[in-house]
Amino acid sequence: MKGDRVLVVGATGMLGAPVARRLLAEGWRVRCLVRDALRARAKLGVGFEYVTADVTRPDTLDEAFEGCGHVHLNLRGTNTLASYEQHEVLGAAHCAAAARRHGVRRISYLSGAGRMTPANQRYFPIRIKRAVEASLAASGVPWTFFRATHFMESLALFVRDGRASVLGRQPHALHYLAAADYACMAARALDSADAQNRVFYLFGPQALTMREALRGYLAALHP
Repeated sequence: MKGDRVLVVGATGMLGAPVARRLLAEGWRVRCLVRDALRARAKLGVGFEYVTADVTRPDTLDEAFEGCGHVHLNLRGTNTLASYEQHEVLGAAHCAAAARRHGVRRISYLSGAGRMTPANQRYFPIRIKRAVEASLAASGVPWTFFRATHFMESLALFVRDGRASVLGRQPHALHYLAAADYACMAARALDSADAQNRVFYLFGPQALTMREALRGYLAALHP
């Protein structure tokens, strides 16, 4: 319930920071698991607890998990299979074990985009996120998974040195989602018994190709 302590793992990320801020604004006590507390504090500001730990090192996690009733995982590897396996699969398993030790009542996790079909499981990040879901579901700790489509905030990554680029044709229309809306849903689910052991698909109201979305982003922010 609100007023409890919730641990946000990945709280300084593009999608973790909005969740941490939303939870704090709604009256939760928010603890951020970070690798660099000074850098995290400079980004997020006051009102948060900061604990330095590393999800790839289970011996560092107990201080972060102690006294937390809920945990929100925003894990992400870099662009290699080894990094995803280390930071997401092993990291999630270490977090689940720590959550069991400390009596955490719910773990929520930002998972992969869309439905887990045989076609998109050929893409290794999707396979990784499916493996993380399976690991968390088998941990014995109640869970909530968010399978979100692409986020509007990711459009900024396609602008470099004053130029916007789209790789390939990218013909598929996507229902882009705002990180702030995701944060609102993540906070609401954490406080809801109806969200326990459920998967939620998150997407925005309008279907846009990447080119259309990028043109709209440029018109709004880089006219």
